Amino acid sequence: MDRLEFLGKIASFLGIPELGRKLVEWACSKVWTEVGLIRGLEGEVEKLRRTTRRIQHLLADAEDRRNIEDELVKRWLYELKVVFFNADDLLDRYQTLLQVSKLAKNKGTSSLKRKRSLSISERHSMGGEIVNLQERLNEIDASKKKLHLKPSDGKRRDQGPKDFVSPPASAFCDKSSVVGRNEQLNSIVKALKAEYEKHLPVIPIYGVPGVGKTTLAQFVFNYFAENKKGRHSTNPKLLDKSMPGDDINRCFENNGEGTSLNPTFPRDGKEKRPVVDDHDKHQLENNGEGTSFIPEPVQDGKGKKAMDQGVFGEDKHFEMKIWASLPKGCDAIRATKEIIEWITKKKCNFSSLNILQHHLKGHVEGKKFLLVLDNFWAEDSSFWDSLRLPLLAGAKGSKVLITTRNEVVWRGMDTQDVIHLEGLEYDDCWKLLQDLAFPQSTGIVNEDLKEIGLEIVSRCQGSPLATKSLSTILYEKLDLEIWESIRDEMWALKEHGNEILPSLMISYHHLNFQMKQCFAYCSVFPNDYEFDKDELVQMWIAEGLVERNGMRRLEAIGSRYFDYLQWRLFFETSSKSNHKYRMPSLIHDLARVISKNELLIMKDNELHDPPEEPRYASLSHQKQDGVAFEKLHDYARLRTLKLCTEFSAHVGQVPEDLFEKLKCLRVLDFSNSDIEKLPDSIGDLIHLRYLGLTATRIKELPETVSCLYNLRTLELSKCSNLLSLPKGISNLVNLTHLGLRLDWNKFNDLNSMPPGIHHLTSLQTLSRFTVTTEVNCNIGELRDLNIRGELCISKLENIVDADDAGTANLMGKKYIDKMMLRWTDGTSSNALAVISKLRPHKNLKCLWILNYPGRTFPMWLEEPSFSNLETLRLSCSGECERFPSITLLPRLKDLHVERMKGVKSLGNMRGFPSLETLTVEDMTDLDMLFESDASNMPKLRQIMIYRCPKLPNQLDLPPGIKLRRDDETSTDSEI
Repeated sequence: MDRLEFLGKIASFLGIPELGRKLVEWACSKVWTEVGLIRGLEGEVEKLRRTTRRIQHLLADAEDRRNIEDELVKRWLYELKVVFFNADDLLDRYQTLLQVSKLAKNKGTSSLKRKRSLSISERHSMGGEIVNLQERLNEIDASKKKLHLKPSDGKRRDQGPKDFVSPPASAFCDKSSVVGRNEQLNSIVKALKAEYEKHLPVIPIYGVPGVGKTTLAQFVFNYFAENKKGRHSTNPKLLDKSMPGDDINRCFENNGEGTSLNPTFPRDGKEKRPVVDDHDKHQLENNGEGTSFIPEPVQDGKGKKAMDQGVFGEDKHFEMKIWASLPKGCDAIRATKEIIEWITKKKCNFSSLNILQHHLKGHVEGKKFLLVLDNFWAEDSSFWDSLRLPLLAGAKGSKVLITTRNEVVWRGMDTQDVIHLEGLEYDDCWKLLQDLAFPQSTGIVNEDLKEIGLEIVSRCQGSPLATKSLSTILYEKLDLEIWESIRDEMWALKEHGNEILPSLMISYHHLNFQMKQCFAYCSVFPNDYEFDKDELVQMWIAEGLVERNGMRRLEAIGSRYFDYLQWRLFFETSSKSNHKYRMPSLIHDLARVISKNELLIMKDNELHDPPEEPRYASLSHQKQDGVAFEKLHDYARLRTLKLCTEFSAHVGQVPEDLFEKLKCLRVLDFSNSDIEKLPDSIGDLIHLRYLGLTATRIKELPETVSCLYNLRTLELSKCSNLLSLPKGISNLVNLTHLGLRLDWNKFNDLNSMPPGIHHLTSLQTLSRFTVTTEVNCNIGELRDLNIRGELCISKLENIVDADDAGTANLMGKKYIDKMMLRWTDGTSSNALAVISKLRPHKNLKCLWILNYPGRTFPMWLEEPSFSNLETLRLSCSGECERFPSITLLPRLKDLHVERMKGVKSLGNMRGFPSLETLTVEDMTDLDMLFESDASNMPKLRQIMIYRCPKLPNQLDLPPGIKLRRDDETSTDSEI
């Protein structure tokens, strides 16, 4: 009996019949209303769906049309957005429960249905929520009338093309990036070449944010970067070893398309390894310093192009060049790690400052080095003292170049030739804007356009970043009205005293609605945080920020968003790696201002000015006492919870009740932490689309993960402890990316794959597949999966019938560009028959065949059809009759062969015009490298030979090839 009906009967019993009658009538009316809601829920949901579409269009229109300054209007839009998100949560819950019920019925399973169904109580709950939302919308609509808002208010901004087409590669040639800086360039180069009495002098470049400090430092760093012998021969002017700053600029004038200003990644071949005591060895064993690290040699892009064209000529002044970016708030431990990791190109997991200093000292001892410390922020002299101590072991002439926005920082250091970088001159700003906005012009611009352009740059405060940002809006636009509107917007923003440079805010305003949301979402990253493009795009998709466009993949659309934002200078390539990105400091400040009402920041368990109802939570944690997750319980509407750390953070145990409180999460990312397991309550997150656990200590996932019907991305890359996946993973019919990437040089297998992988027909990424003999776990599960990227198939010895290998249909998987075929126990009677059926698609760029137990390789490997192959690695586990006759691989750059017992020669190496590196390892019977000379491999620059005892010490090789040998007669020479 309803409580109100019960109270009515009591009232009647007590002689108050009128009150009793009214209570009973009210209760019955309420019940019938709710019954109507339950029965008509589908219709009410559809009405709500239409309403949310209208709200979204209204919010987009408000963003596009008006520069909103009225606080009441801002509040009205904020409340409307809150209702929109709450309605979206309800609609998503309804759709999920509906689809799960259908899935459970079709699959004949009840496990999903028990957890997820549109029960009477669930319908009742949703009906009540819809009523509450409708009431709130009515209130908001009434307040709209009081504000006198009309759809036509404000002028719609130009937001650029919906389907962005990249400008030509030369549109933003980097010669423009150093306009007006010749004097400063000359001063820095002169200071770095000078000899000082002080040991380890510091040359500071300081100035306000956005003035170009990092760009200038990168330019100088590249000027002193390593020039590999024999690479540069195209232009004698570019090989001048004593170029001052003016001549560096002239290099770019001669060079045309210019150079990436990201530091290149020199490899110093004569590094002295630090002495390791017993304690360090223990740390090394437990922290794995030798694990793979992100920085890699420049492979392609503008940075490589500049090196090929010979821009950088100072290869002998410094023996070692080091670049370290210092995020605000990092301590001496973090900074020392950054330096060590740049030198070694490996991850460093030591946490003791004494050990780190010991290692750093060993790396720099006796060497003349240049160290660039970008974004030096610490005013406390103890930070520099700790960092400087091991660096003093370097040779005389070593220098430190720092960039900083704070004059106090360098006052207490042994500084020389301080470079105060001020804003660009008026004329230089105009030249920069003109060069970037009209890269194809001859320097002649319409006078009316020029007049307005001069007004625009006069308000950029001399900031190169501001000027370049505006140039992307004005790119190839000759419409006078557009230039006038930009000028007028700058005036309006300046009058309002906006704390962000007006040009950057204008650049944001001229994005479309979807890209504005995608950019604002990036506020979850701390300043200087480096992120991966593909992972960010997956998060955007999980949050519903990427708009569908016909049949195109959401990933492709999101990638276009990213490319456009990068072109508009909201993102820049990391100084560590061409595969990582960051936001410039001022751009990051802009993102934080825009998202201040939606972003919750918790740093070292302290909440910083939490907004009323945040949607995204950014966690930064460096303490050793674990994350205080209970502080998040009050924010039940959070959609993203991201732990932002580039090192292994101590998170501690994730409490069971966390996910019971935060049921609206779309994105959950605990990557780079020490998490070992997740609670079963993870299965309650029915909205979850993205689960990031990269580089954690996870061994297995709870089976409840199989209940995450909406999950699109499950990221488990670099989880070296992972043994298995949930058995019910085939329930995740929306799963698109199953990230299982590992360093291929340190590979470990899953025990087995869960059954029914073939049901995951939406899967695009499956990095690893372990073959077993169990039903629904064999290699045939791959047949209908249209996966892309990389794929490693291991434990191939478990394929009993070679015909089963053919069912994997590898030849039909044209989007896979990197593949490993791997045997583990080294024995297999049908290895040749199996591998013959595993022929990959001709588009493959990288192929590794490891531990192959056959005596001969498949015929398809010798066919000239793999014209896109760039990397080939072949290894055997036993006797091999002959080396395969691989020919006509025009793009092959790297060839690695090993452990082919019985092979005496690599045969006639013909058709390798692009081969750069050859590695030969553990070839015990090899007595001849090639049967013909190597002159038909014109780009071959390095041959590495390890443990090939029968190979002669003197090899007939063309000049210019670096030969490295280690077979107990260790030789390292250049022919």
